[in-house]
Amino acid sequence: MKKQIGDQVTLNGKAYTISGFHKRSYLLKDAAGKEYKCGPDKLDRIEAGLPRQARAPRAPSSALALGYFERAISFAKLFQNHGKQVAAFDLQMPNKENAQTWIDRIEGELSPENLHCDGEISHAAAMKKARVLNAALAYVENILKGA
Repeated sequence: MKKQIGDQVTLNGKAYTISGFHKRSYLLKDAAGKEYKCGPDKLDRIEAGLPRQARAPRAPSSALALGYFERAISFAKLFQNHGKQVAAFDLQMPNKENAQTWIDRIEGELSPENLHCDGEISHAAAMKKARVLNAALAYVENILKGA
């Protein structure tokens, strides 16, 4: 339900008056005159007494690692057909024999210039990439240890 300027709302037991709009949010003013912003979805949810929605769960690190290896292997197979020589380890999942080669490859991808694609990707994208690479590195190190 669309609210208008001057409407009274109650959030967490405190009364507010809608004093205006800012982009997609309502500007709320309390009795002391202090202003707050609140999005319409959040305002409706709180007024209805509904609980806050939980964040979507993250994929387990082993799933991230396996996804990394699947992509790396598929890229290796793709480029093998176009004249580029691909090392045999690229076409195998990590095992004790090729674990050190995978570790060297992942550590190379974790270097700052590779991780940030020479400054072409955002910090958030680089951190997501680092999370996947660190999960893959931990996975391979566990294989190497025999865990």
